[in-house]
Amino acid sequence: MEVVMRPMPFRPTVFIASSTEALKITQTARRFLSSSANVLAWTVAFDPGDWTLQALLDHSQQSDFGIFVMAPDDKSVIRGKRQWSVRDNVLFELGLFMGALGPKRTFLLWPSSLSSKLRLPSDLLGLTTIGYNHDAPNSTSHLKQIRDAIDKLGPALRSSYNELAILDQLMDQREQVFVDNSSKSFKQIICNVARRRRRRWFTRTPVDLLLHGIHAEYASSVVDNIFWWLIIDGVITFDNIEVWTDGDFHWKSSVDYAVFTDRGVAWLNQLQDDPGR
Repeated sequence: MEVVMRPMPFRPTVFIASSTEALKITQTARRFLSSSANVLAWTVAFDPGDWTLQALLDHSQQSDFGIFVMAPDDKSVIRGKRQWSVRDNVLFELGLFMGALGPKRTFLLWPSSLSSKLRLPSDLLGLTTIGYNHDAPNSTSHLKQIRDAIDKLGPALRSSYNELAILDQLMDQREQVFVDNSSKSFKQIICNVARRRRRRWFTRTPVDLLLHGIHAEYASSVVDNIFWWLIIDGVITFDNIEVWTDGDFHWKSSVDYAVFTDRGVAWLNQLQDDPGR
C-alpha cells in the first residue's frame, strides 16, 4: 500500500498504551495515524532486558504525543461497590506522559457505551476524553479528532535536539556542525556519498540518491538533520514526498518529489570538485 507521508523530520512521534485486552483498538489507532506520525505501540516499545520504568521515562521524553486507551479491563470493589476499572499500569503511564507532555498532547480514549460503568480516578474527573466504540475495535471515526490535533500542534519543541545541537548554529555555522561524534560535517558527508555514487549522480531524482546513500551509511537522525539543513539553506525544495510504508526509509520518484534548486545543483557541482569550499 502506498500513502503520502510527511518527510521524516516533520513527523511527530506518538506513543500508544493500552491493556492487552484493548490491543485491537491500539492496533487500529497505529494503522490510522501512521500516515502522519511515527507511531509506537506499547507492544514494541520495550527491548529484551529493558527496565520497564526507565524505558517508559525515555519514551515520555522522546514522544510528542501519548494516546491511552481506557477500557473495562478489571473489576474493583471500592467502598463496597463492584465496578469496572482501567488497568493500573495504563493509568500510571497516562500520568507519566501527562506530566512530561502536558494535557494537550495526551489523549484519553474512553468507551462511550460504558462511560457510566467504568470508574475514572477522581483526579482525572473533568478531563476531556475522546469517546470510542468498545464493541467496534476497527472503527476510526474517533481517531480523526486526534489526527487533527496532531497535525495542528506538530512535534513538541524541546530545549535540546538530542544528538545534534544545530538549532542555533544551523544558518550561520552549518559547515561546522559535526554529527554522530565524528569529524565529518554535513558538507563532507554529502560529498563523500555523492562521490561513491557518481556514475548515477545526475539523474532526474538526485535527491533520492543522496538521501538513500546517507541513510545507508549513517543513523536516521543524521538523515533527518541533513534534510532540515538542505531545506533551510535553499538547496532542495518539495511539495509532497511519497514513500513506501514497509517499515524502512524509501524515497519514491513522483511529480511532487524533492528536487534540487538551481542553487543546489551549482553547489553540488562545486562540492564534488572541491569539498573544502
